[in-house]
Amino acid sequence: MSHDQPPHYPPPENQPHHGPPPSASAPAPASAPAPVSWPLVLGLGSLALLWPLTELVGAPAALGPLGTVLLNVVVVAVIWIGGVGLARVPHPVRTLTLAGVVYGSVLMLMWLVLGLRLEGVSAGAFAIGAALEIARSAAMGAVAGVLAGGLQRLLGPPRTTGRTQRTVAPDTVPGPTDQRPAPGDPGRWPHPGNTGPDPGGPPV
Repeated sequence: MSHDQPPHYPPPENQPHHGPPPSASAPAPASAPAPVSWPLVLGLGSLALLWPLTELVGAPAALGPLGTVLLNVVVVAVIWIGGVGLARVPHPVRTLTLAGVVYGSVLMLMWLVLGLRLEGVSAGAFAIGAALEIARSAAMGAVAGVLAGGLQRLLGPPRTTGRTQRTVAPDTVPGPTDQRPAPGDPGRWPHPGNTGPDPGGPPV
């Protein structure tokens, strides 16, 4: 009587995976911080154009010089703090500080373009005054950025809408646990190419 080796059955294809999923051990990649939005910085800084606009609509005649200044300051502050805070713009202090630099620079350029530089003031004195104005605007932007950041913390993180997708681990996927045929049951197999004898039958 010859004792042949039992036929080799290939492992089932849908055998469940026992163990952690492949992605469980790999750490999630850290998301890079969002950069400063330069279009937003330029847009907020261009609010310095409100000064000639109020002159054109006759606000100084109606509100007086002090009222016009307060109106421009309040409008700019509301747009800066409210817009950056409510929109949860990243880096609020940095964004509004740069917007303040642009704001002061636009003001000084308007003075030069419109010929509003005081007569008798030297170029050096005007340059010092322009630097001080830009620094003052940058400081105002930094203060507005701190207030906008406080508004963002007060509002909390943005609410996410939509359904959360449910992930199923591979070892919990329902499926057949064993497809090996029972002894004496040749009808449950066979795979193509498997012509070996029934493991439940008598040895040859």
